[in-house]
Amino acid sequence: MTTQYRAVLQCIEDYPFPVRFSTGARPRAVQIAARLEQAHRYLSEVLAFDPELRLLVLSPADWFAYTTYPLYGMPHYTARDTIIMGDEPASFWQGVVGMLDGVLNPTQRAEAETTYGTVDGQFDMSTFADLIAVHELGHLFHEQVPFAFPRLWLREMFCNLCVQAYLADREPEQLPRWTLLPARMMAVPVDRVRHRSLDDFERLYVGVGPVNYVWFQFRLAAAARELYDAAGVDALRRLYQTFAAHENESTDQQLAELLEERVHSSAARVMRTWLG
Repeated sequence: MTTQYRAVLQCIEDYPFPVRFSTGARPRAVQIAARLEQAHRYLSEVLAFDPELRLLVLSPADWFAYTTYPLYGMPHYTARDTIIMGDEPASFWQGVVGMLDGVLNPTQRAEAETTYGTVDGQFDMSTFADLIAVHELGHLFHEQVPFAFPRLWLREMFCNLCVQAYLADREPEQLPRWTLLPARMMAVPVDRVRHRSLDDFERLYVGVGPVNYVWFQFRLAAAARELYDAAGVDALRRLYQTFAAHENESTDQQLAELLEERVHSSAARVMRTWLG
């Protein structure tokens, strides 16, 4: 795989991890790599683990040569150590933003346009998508130990909490870009998505479809923000340490009790109050 990267993709040698990118993608690769370097250092200190990391930033032409993920531009990780980002905005974001039609009042829409900017009259989601690289980095912290969270939603909330904690501590000026749309998504009528329950998420995961999947992620990002606001970076550390040492099967009731006892009541409240 490494030989193929060097044969086709360009590289940057300025980072403590390999950075490969498609022709024309260097500016975006530099921007993402610089953030990942900071986030990797921060999360390694908080979580007392130092995962290996590679970054690929790919054009549409190169996407399917390096990943089997079927949707161009969806940030994701593969092979337990490689974060893959698109060089161009993914088209599915238009569907995500479309869910907010009729939800935002003029003041809220103006706030979102100021926060994200616009492209062709739509919110420019590229700045939000760039921050997802830190979410994907979060996955490497459990994949390489390795350990598994007992629920997929809990794993994804952990990764969103990684972003929340990192931005709050290292890039606070970026927090509005991470938190605004998830907060607004909480007001979207639930009948705009087919799959809504945590059971649906466990059963189907990305199979719920890209827009529905982002709806889940936005709600889990909002939950992670609530947890961080309640307990700070200690919540991230406790969530990680709890499940790094606890891989037993748990009923929902047992899991809620474990979260309340060892992490925070806000973590338990996610599953107790999640809409069905």
